[in-house]
Order: sequence, then structure tokens, then C-alpha cells
Amino acid sequence: MRATADERPYIFARSGGTTMFTGNKEHLLANYLTAFGKLRAAHPEARLAVIGRKELTEDVDGVVFLNCLSAHLLWIGERTRSLTGPHIEFATAVANPVAVKLGPRCTPEEMLALHGVLNPRNQPGRLTFVLRMGRAHAYERSRLLLAAAAGAGLADRFVSDPMHGNGVTSAKGVKTRTMRAIEEELRAFFEACRDTGTLPGGVHLEVSGDDVTECVDAEIDDACLAERYRTSCDPRLDPAQALRIADLVGHLLAGTPAPGRH
Repeated sequence: MRATADERPYIFARSGGTTMFTGNKEHLLANYLTAFGKLRAAHPEARLAVIGRKELTEDVDGVVFLNCLSAHLLWIGERTRSLTGPHIEFATAVANPVAVKLGPRCTPEEMLALHGVLNPRNQPGRLTFVLRMGRAHAYERSRLLLAAAAGAGLADRFVSDPMHGNGVTSAKGVKTRTMRAIEEELRAFFEACRDTGTLPGGVHLEVSGDDVTECVDAEIDDACLAERYRTSCDPRLDPAQALRIADLVGHLLAGTPAPGRH
């Protein structure tokens, strides 16, 4: 799907109005995602081989776009965002909105280069940058990138991922995250947005609907983790922890002034 201002994907009726749901997933397995591609072209004879053509972003007759039907928004991880890699190449060919995760080592020059490849027309809604800095670097590194984006007039959205940069390992080798670190990174992100006049564009969390014991408050306790540690990948927030984060985000948003560039 092309990210346009009037796009309304996955709309469901509810009492008193409508609710919009959109799906997102990591663009990790390139061959798998290519199978979900549906070609949309001005010329019927166009074929899937168009992936990688740099002129795809030009809105002219004969341009071919690929709709990736596995999700609405596809995001590319910090470790797979190479400008010369297959993940970025695939993202240039799709009409879906896309996102890229940026860690503390990302420079303003790298971010601007990614913008130039993935959103050369500076189209609002096309590109999102997800900042996952870790609490120790959250304000400094976020502010550096946000200031560069503001200076260049980027229309891209900026989102905080306060979880993936804050992984720690317990004494028994169990992967976990602390609520203290998650909350500190969120506060730092909102502060960096405020100081650069940037609209906070969202929060990326990993949450379980079950009462799991995968993330801890502040002190890492192996006995607590062992009670209901169910994840086969990354540790998730339980419902109570997720509500706590939602409450914090609400308070942070309430104190966020309307930015001038969005």
C-alpha cells in the first residue's frame, strides 16, 4: 500500500464509529517477503524483476510499484540496514511505508543517506526512523539525529524503541530488560524531541497478553524470571508493565509542545 494522506487500511466497524488497524513486521527474510509481492504497474507486461530499479520512486507513467502484502509497514533492523544490502534494495521497490531502526552508532550522514534512498521525494508517511539507543546514549544520540533531520527539513517520522537497546543478562544467563532502563530511554527520547522541535512519532514495544515474568522492575532476580519466562526470543512486557509504560507516554505527550516542523 502506498502511504498517502488519505490512506485508511484495515478499517473495522465498531459501535459509534470505526477503528483502524495496521500491521507491521520486520523485513528480515528477503526471499520470504518477495513471495508476498503483488505487482502494480502502468504496463501489464512489467515483471517482478523490477526490484532494485532506482527509478521506482519517480511518479511518472510506466513506473512499477510492488505492494508487499505481508504487512502494511515493513521495518528494517539496525543490523540489516546497509545501503548496499538486499533489505534496503527491496524497500526501494515497495509502495508500502517503511521504517528503519537506528542505533547509537548511526551518524547523521548515514541517516540522511538512508532518507535519500528510501524517501527521495521527502514524502510524509513514507519513511519512519525508529531510534533504539539504549538509556546511556538515548538523549545524546537521539538529539544528534533529530537535529540533523530538522536542519535538513526531513518529513520522516521518528519513533522510540526503548527495549532493544536495553537488553541485559542475568547471573544465570537469562535475557531480560528492566523497566527502569525502558522508562529512562523514553524520557530521554521525549526530551530530545522537545529540544529539537520534533514531533514524537510513536513507541515500539514488545508486549505479551499473558502474565509473563520476562522483564523486571529494576533489580534482576533469576527466581522471579523463572516463574513464567515463556519467550523463545526477546523478553516482553506483561500487561501491567505495558499499562505503566502507556501511562508514562501519556504524561510525556501531555507535556510535549506542538512542534513547528510537523
